[in-house]
Amino acid sequence: MSAVKRLCLAYQEQHSDSQAIVVRSYISLVRNFETYRFPQKASRSEREGVAAFVDSKLRNSRFFDVYLNRSTLHPVEVRALQDLDLLGPVISLEDSSRRRKSTHPSEQGSQKEYSVFCSTQQRCSVSVNEENHICIRSSMDGLQLESNWKHCTALDDALDDGSYAFSEQWGYLTANPNDVGTGMRASVFVHLPGLAMTEQIDHLAAALHQIGVTLQRTGNAETSTPALFVVSNTATLGIKESEELRRLKHIVETIVEQEQEARKDFLAIQDNRTMVCDWVGRMYGVLCSSYQVSQEEASKLLAWMRFAVDLEMFDASYRSEIDRCLTGSQQGILSVLESSDLLSEADDHVRAEYLKKVFRQFPEPKFLA
Repeated sequence: MSAVKRLCLAYQEQHSDSQAIVVRSYISLVRNFETYRFPQKASRSEREGVAAFVDSKLRNSRFFDVYLNRSTLHPVEVRALQDLDLLGPVISLEDSSRRRKSTHPSEQGSQKEYSVFCSTQQRCSVSVNEENHICIRSSMDGLQLESNWKHCTALDDALDDGSYAFSEQWGYLTANPNDVGTGMRASVFVHLPGLAMTEQIDHLAAALHQIGVTLQRTGNAETSTPALFVVSNTATLGIKESEELRRLKHIVETIVEQEQEARKDFLAIQDNRTMVCDWVGRMYGVLCSSYQVSQEEASKLLAWMRFAVDLEMFDASYRSEIDRCLTGSQQGILSVLESSDLLSEADDHVRAEYLKKVFRQFPEPKFLA
């Protein structure tokens, strides 16, 4: 079994804190070393120097049990790591494929300047020489920004030997000016069908923008249908990480309260309850019977099923299974788990079979009165 497949399987079993509105939280932390140029401008020997240093700190550490050389990964494995939030989008599938085709095998194995350290126990990673020298990532189910931050700072401390690129005036120096300061990006994935169907999302997003927070719909879901959204900080300069995380947590808790009120108001109308029951029944039928399901459609179907669990049409224990499907139906992860080399429209059938296998084990929904 490949190391990436082992990671996918391990993370599929880690949905232990599934919540009604907050799906998961995620933090990334970027760092650079003052003695080397940023990866885009660095020579190969400079990138190798960064990789060698990180390797000396992490190869035998207690944090990680999986080491990957990105240069030798198959494109579907790269995509799976991106789906798991263990790897950034800088090394694209096209770049990875081009590198594999253009590099002699004997040289390919030596390209260790592109590496990533992962753990099968915690959903965290350290990737080397993406946009920055180091990117530390941690993700957990539920609203666990503090726990994610503890993971990131522990790894940051393990790697900090006093040579980080740091300015007393600006803070940590980064390849992207938008990250200068803390180098921290914190995100919380939330499920907001109430606010979406009452058409309050755009107003909420505009209000959050005014205070330095973004609210974005994941995927290409229609404006007024149940969908997942991501709430993220935008400020990194002139702030303290702990204060920004407390602020973001408070904002998310306020959004949760607004979502609860929106659901209550929406479902107080009989026609809306009837519409929800109709759509849940239809989506359930599609999941149990379709021959092909695209990734975009799967996200929409599963968002409806998540809403159905919240409305007690299914037992709350099924929410974790739905969240596993949200992860497992993503293109890269699906291809790795099914030992497929598809990454094309052909895997829509594989996805449909995967979802059917799960949802045919579900009971029929208990519709609202």
